[in-house]
Amino acid sequence: MPAFLYYLPGCNTAAWDRSAALDGPLAAQLRDCLVGQAEFQTRLTLRNVLAKGPDGGSGLLVAPVPAGGHGNQPLGVHPERQEWHDCGSFWLGADTELGIDPLSLLRPGAIEGTDVLLNGLVWQVPVIRRGGMHPTLPQTLTRRGGKFERRLRADWQPVWQASGRIWDLVFGGSAQFEEVFDLCVQMLQVNYRVGPDELSVLESLDTENWRPVFEAVIDWPTVSEILEAAKPDFDPNAAAPAAGSAAGD
Repeated sequence: MPAFLYYLPGCNTAAWDRSAALDGPLAAQLRDCLVGQAEFQTRLTLRNVLAKGPDGGSGLLVAPVPAGGHGNQPLGVHPERQEWHDCGSFWLGADTELGIDPLSLLRPGAIEGTDVLLNGLVWQVPVIRRGGMHPTLPQTLTRRGGKFERRLRADWQPVWQASGRIWDLVFGGSAQFEEVFDLCVQMLQVNYRVGPDELSVLESLDTENWRPVFEAVIDWPTVSEILEAAKPDFDPNAAAPAAGSAAGD
């Protein structure tokens, strides 16, 4: 299953470890490879590149291991069949013969969502607000002083807050397309090993398809049913985000 490759200039296997990676430029994309019970080496393939990197120098190739394994994707720098993009602190590589399959980018334990077509590829956009209100994100279960509590984990708070912003935009708020892009990236990053660079290389997002991403996040089908039941003359097509209602130029 073809996935993205990463190249870190001037780095090598001896100098790169989990602690450094958690503070490094790929921490968001690779967080599920760097935390948890399994040793991160079993989730990442690391190879030193000597004087043949995409920058012409030496560095470290980092390849997240897809659920189905690397398959026939060559692990190395092969300019004849790869495109490499300079992302500043790292280089991003894509196999031009095999392409990129979103399934190879899917994180283990992905949150249930809705399939959305983005530039020809199907992505599972997570439903963050079930029925528009109830979080589907991991929550802690505690009982203190005889009182049971269910509380959203602190590391998921930014995603929950962003989903609230999406709710506001769906129901008449306004934003520039840059914010819309950032919100879509943040939501897709919940289930996939991607960031703005990966989605930009794939040209996944445009001025139209952000709408189904937003609708999936807030569970729009359920929300529209609730609103329709509460108000018989409710028109779900009128309430759904329309051109220009949630994003400007």
